[in-house]
Amino acid sequence: MAFLKLNFFGVAGLMLLATVPVRREEMPRVWGLFLGLVCAVTAFAFYLRFAVSAFLYDMRLAIAARSTHLVFNDFWGETAGRREIVPLAIMTVAAVLLTARGGLWQRYTARVALLGGIVIATGFFFSRTNTDEVGCQLATLWAILLLGLLAAAYPRSKEKVVISTVIALSLVGIFPEFFVDAQSVRTLLRYQAPSVMSTGISIAGIGMERLKFYDFEGYTPGVRYDNGHYFVAIVDDGLALLEKSSTPEESVVTLGFEDPFAYVLRRKPALGGSPWLESGDNFPKTHMPDPDLVFGNADLTMLPNYPNSNEKSDMEMAEAYRPYISQHFTFIASSQWWSLYRRRR
Repeated sequence: MAFLKLNFFGVAGLMLLATVPVRREEMPRVWGLFLGLVCAVTAFAFYLRFAVSAFLYDMRLAIAARSTHLVFNDFWGETAGRREIVPLAIMTVAAVLLTARGGLWQRYTARVALLGGIVIATGFFFSRTNTDEVGCQLATLWAILLLGLLAAAYPRSKEKVVISTVIALSLVGIFPEFFVDAQSVRTLLRYQAPSVMSTGISIAGIGMERLKFYDFEGYTPGVRYDNGHYFVAIVDDGLALLEKSSTPEESVVTLGFEDPFAYVLRRKPALGGSPWLESGDNFPKTHMPDPDLVFGNADLTMLPNYPNSNEKSDMEMAEAYRPYISQHFTFIASSQWWSLYRRRR
């Protein structure tokens, strides 16, 4: 998770606190944890050709973008809007009281309470650090685990009616989430149908033919410029501009929401930059990231000049970093949708 999603890694690290202190009989699991850590880090380091320092440099932008100003803005309003907090807290307390083994202050009971508190506390954290995090997936998973604990305690418990009531109410609380997940599965299966796949379009790049983009059906507010054919057209336009006006050895970053070019062209990525940038989302409008983090050591930068769903953000960033671009880059060429600049050496 440290290599894939930093905020998920942070929450996973918090959950490991529930294993402290460790008893002697649990040491084999601890050694297994460290062995898994070494194997995972080695595999990712090998994939990165052991350029771990470059990876950590790029992570600076992700960390800086999620400033405390953005994360903790409107803390109480956001917390009050988390619909899962109250039922999850009730479930956790009920599970602790009804499944306590040998008293409330035993290690097992303390771990359940601590994990429940971590899950509840991190709901707000996920909503502010993970775009479109609205499904409460971790809360739903924790509710399912609590149901398992209650069901296991049912046969030997004297409070069968209470446990049954808590289980019933919990099922009612998490049931709507399954409809959301089921809809996602139906959508995924739908796009595997040959008749639907034939309508998809691919970006003109090596190895990109299996990645399909589709148009939205009907009228969907806010996605006017997100349809597949439109997206592929602007990316292909940028690829043609780069292939015509730059060399394969030059690294490239995009100052905008989409930054696919280094990947599609299989160019060595620059130190710095980001796969996507959006003001007000992965960084606050009032605290733009340092230009050295945004552009890094890239030889080229691409500026979008096409209408899109994030056009306002792209314009704000272009205006904010215009002095830096003017000082460090020279305009090279433009196309229908892009402007290309080369770093001055």
